Amino acid sequence: MTAEARRDFSLGRVLSWQTLIALGISVALLVFLATSFDPDFGGVRELVGNSNLALLGLAFLAHYASLVVRGYRWRHMLVASKEPGTGEIPSGLTCSVYLLLCWFVNAISWLRLGNVYRAYLVSKRTGGSFFWAMGTVVSERFLDLAAVLFMLTIAGVLLLSSDDSGRVWPFLATAAAVTLTLGVIFLMMRGNGASILRLLPRRLHEGYERFATAALATLRRDDLPILGVMTLAGWALEAARLWLVVLALHLDISLQMLVFVTFAQGLLISAPLTPGGLGVVEPGLTGVLLFAFDRPEAVSITLLDRAISYVSVILLGAAVFGVHEMVVRVTPKPNPDDLPTMPSTSGPDSPLLVRRGGRG
Repeated sequence: MTAEARRDFSLGRVLSWQTLIALGISVALLVFLATSFDPDFGGVRELVGNSNLALLGLAFLAHYASLVVRGYRWRHMLVASKEPGTGEIPSGLTCSVYLLLCWFVNAISWLRLGNVYRAYLVSKRTGGSFFWAMGTVVSERFLDLAAVLFMLTIAGVLLLSSDDSGRVWPFLATAAAVTLTLGVIFLMMRGNGASILRLLPRRLHEGYERFATAALATLRRDDLPILGVMTLAGWALEAARLWLVVLALHLDISLQMLVFVTFAQGLLISAPLTPGGLGVVEPGLTGVLLFAFDRPEAVSITLLDRAISYVSVILLGAAVFGVHEMVVRVTPKPNPDDLPTMPSTSGPDSPLLVRRGGRG
């Protein structure tokens, strides 16, 4: 693990002036978009005011249940790719907490920095390589994007007979392009490891090898069924959250539209354009919902859904972040000499320099 990767993260680091500027720009964009068209605030106020709080509570629970499922999925991937000499992998609940912290940092920072942060937390906890942990994070994101493409395709086929079928294709094309790009990268890492290493400076060889080895090890053929089930379970809970929000507003939505909206929103959130997609997801989600709802209804669904998936993550994540930082400060730091050492992956026996035929 590099010295740069071992530097402590703190709330001061996360809430830097760059982050505050990013949040300011995102809020300004959201305000501009909200005032550029008439969302019928009177109708929105009435719909939200009459919403069913019990169903909104269930939507909240569904959202954080999806977090736990994803936390256990990530732990499975960490175990599958564990490096020799690495300490004990954190429990599924601990990985879920790290994922919540990831969501929190993503919600307030550019470029989805939370994914780097959770890789840092795992590498620090286990004494393992930061690049190993990042390899599992990238593989996890690939699984989610593959699920988005798969489910958007199913929803798109179901919606082709409707008048709104033409609006489906931009989302399908974007999801396909991103997923196929990542797929090509994975295939290149698997089949051309030596060629890629020759293109990199020597000081980056070991880090890249740890990253690529972990990324490939998490997607072994034997593990794909359980990872696929956990991935779809996580997304099913996301769809349940949106469905419960719709029901809470005393509205209804078809199954194919529910699937399409859920995964279209997932695609919008994945784009690292603003902190947490603020100012991008809201108009995008509202626009997609206009396929099936009037404007006040679409805006109401967006406001309540983002209150759960964005605002609550900031509030709950900030509390957990603060507790975590206090625990870290009072916990004695281990002697660097006591951390487990890992054999180098460089050299002729590197997994990336061995032809396919071993463990996938």
